Amino acid sequence: MNLIPFALSLDTKLLVDVADVQSGKKCGCICPSCNIPLIARKGDVNEWHFAHDSQLIEKDQELSCDFSWAVAVKMMIKQILLEGSTLALPEYYIDFQGIAYQQIKVTDHSTIHYTNPELKSLACDVTVEVKGKKLGIILLTKHSHPLVEASFDQALFGVLAINIEYVGYDDKGKVINHLRNHLQHLLESKTITKHWLYHRREEAAYLKITEQEKLLRTMAANESKKTSNTIQKPTQTLQEMQWYCLPCQLEYQGYSTGINSCPKCNSHFYRKPM
Repeated sequence: MNLIPFALSLDTKLLVDVADVQSGKKCGCICPSCNIPLIARKGDVNEWHFAHDSQLIEKDQELSCDFSWAVAVKMMIKQILLEGSTLALPEYYIDFQGIAYQQIKVTDHSTIHYTNPELKSLACDVTVEVKGKKLGIILLTKHSHPLVEASFDQALFGVLAINIEYVGYDDKGKVINHLRNHLQHLLESKTITKHWLYHRREEAAYLKITEQEKLLRTMAANESKKTSNTIQKPTQTLQEMQWYCLPCQLEYQGYSTGINSCPKCNSHFYRKPM
């Protein structure tokens, strides 16, 4: 049976952390899954958690309760997002293989202030508005289905994934007490467990680097043509000079005649005189 980190308060009808209620049966909470009264266990040895009241539940009932850790964390994160207004976003890079491998930055990490959070909107667990634009948030577990960009609604400027499977545990694998505060801190101030599934700026970033790639190839082709059409005089004296390789961004010593290949990529197609 998994530990139950959050319970449903009979007073507020909201999820509460075991740290925020009285111990034992005085917690006034029920299981969000099976609605059976819970006991708040806050000892000095084991992780704090809720447990079904053994006097009110049979053993086979407790075993059949499907309120898993991931479900509990997912429910609480949704509640925190609905009640909050701040979210930390990670940076985002896309890979590009051209003349040389590059990682293109789409967006920096940032902290945003959002409004109008909604549950189950535009095929996301939660959507929020950032300066009038919609951001989708999807909470991932090991059982989540693979997602592809084509499935995202065009009204979204981005889709952020938050992996919730292992959040809330310390380095020793024990549950962190005051878990609600920990989750809120992760959402508002940290970018770990988060990654972008889609960002509208990535198409513009890809087009920009593609145009740069075309320009480099054109410059290299023109340089190669210029070199092949140059006839050196037999009596011409060799002179040392500086060359620059465009994709390697490397300056190196060469001569006024000859191939003068880049020592890093062993190619002369993309070098130019300094």
